[in-house]
Parts: sequence; C-alpha cells; structure tokens
Amino acid sequence: NAGFIFERGRMYVQLQRPEPALADFDRAARLGLESAAKAAREIREQMGRRGTQHKDQGQAAHAKLAQSVQSQDWDAAIDAGERILKRKQDGEATLITTAGAYQRRGLMAYQDGQTERAIADYTRALELHAEALGFAVRGALFVAKDIVDLALADWVRATELYVEQKDWDAAINVGEGALKVDGKHPEAVSQTVNA
Repeated sequence: NAGFIFERGRMYVQLQRPEPALADFDRAARLGLESAAKAAREIREQMGRRGTQHKDQGQAAHAKLAQSVQSQDWDAAIDAGERILKRKQDGEATLITTAGAYQRRGLMAYQDGQTERAIADYTRALELHAEALGFAVRGALFVAKDIVDLALADWVRATELYVEQKDWDAAINVGEGALKVDGKHPEAVSQTVNA
C-alpha cells in the first residue's frame, strides 16, 4: 500500500540511498499519497544539489546528518538536522530524517527506562513530521506512564492517518489497542474504532 511504500522510501532516505527512495516516493505518489509527491520533489532537488561542486556549511551539515544517521548516532543526527532546519536550508527530506532520528533516540530512551524522554523525543518527531506510526508509538508511551487520555487522543490521530493512507490493517490494530487499554473513555475509543 502507499503508506508502506512511503515508509520504505523514508528508510532509504535515512540510509542515504536517494535513488530507491525516489522510486518509492514516486510510486506512493502515483497511489495518491500527496506527502510522497512532495518528498520526491525534495529528493530530486537534493540529488541536483549533489551534482554541484559547491561546498558550503549547508552541505557540510547535510553530510554530518547523513554520516550520523549511517552510524546511528542519533544525538549527532538530531543536532545536525536541527541546525539545517534553523537555517531553513532544506525541506521534507530533512524533516523526515530528523524526525526519524528523534524516533530512534526515543525508542532507545524507552528501552533504557526513560519514558518521559522518549515521549519528548516522539513529540518533537511529530512536530517535524506528523505520521501515523509516530502517534501510535507515542500513544503506547503515554499508556506506559498511565496517561490514558493522551494515549487515546494519539491513537485516534494515528487511526485517522492510517485511514487516509488506506492502511486498514494498521487502523484496526490501533483501534483494537485502544479498546484493550481503557473502557472508561467510550467516546475516544468509539472515534478510534469508527474512523
């Protein structure tokens, strides 16, 4: 489905493999996913920029971002991505890559028992690039902190995004998760299931 293809393209971006990323973004765009068309344009622009020989701070920051992602140094990737974003030098691809670094650092924080830091990282990731999986995971992190209302709100949003992507299985899975967590919030659960 378009959502899966788009996500695979994002992974190629993070691996600094622009050609297969572009192919996936183009395919997802043909399937009707607007954000994929925008990401494809950004990749084409980046590939065009790579063809030039100009070395400036922006290119150095992009290289640092790519190197940090490749070495899975999420703190450095976040730092480089945020510096690029502050200079407004890049678009969707940098947003996606930086959001991905926040998500991975958040997952590591959760695995280390730092749920609040994980929530903060997922929150920043969602500010940069709102996506269904990010909302679903942050919802689960809220459950871990027994913040059920925020969890259900995130799961409602995740379900809406999955429905927009026509990823029915993911939408149903998130809705079922919401039902298992709390029966005391029928309106939020109903919204999740009926989305």
